[in-house]
Amino acid sequence: DYMRRLNRKVLERLEGSRRLGADATDLRQFSRAAVWSNARRGDQRGYVKLHALFDLETGAIREVEATQGSRHESPVLASLLAGVDDLEAFDADPGYLSRRDLRLVADRGGAPYIKPKRNSTLKAR
Repeated sequence: DYMRRLNRKVLERLEGSRRLGADATDLRQFSRAAVWSNARRGDQRGYVKLHALFDLETGAIREVEATQGSRHESPVLASLLAGVDDLEAFDADPGYLSRRDLRLVADRGGAPYIKPKRNSTLKAR
């Protein structure tokens, strides 16, 4: 909570842009031996995933959320964009590609720039 408040104070001084991006990375919690799971035994992965929303022009981190390592990126975007009302462009990797996420970006006036997945289709549902 302290770091989140500190980050907001820093962001108040920066001229923010309407061009945002999102990405996630894995953070290890334990020794290297415990990091990866054994699929046959059904072990859990020993890491957390850090999701971040950042300003593409200044590089400032606008929002951050930590989840379990097995959590997919796509469902987290709604909470990352919760404080964003006006958006020009949004850049992310295919992990953030879903109809719901594209709608979230479009509802804020943004154009999504997300690389399509190999199984993506132009067919509407």
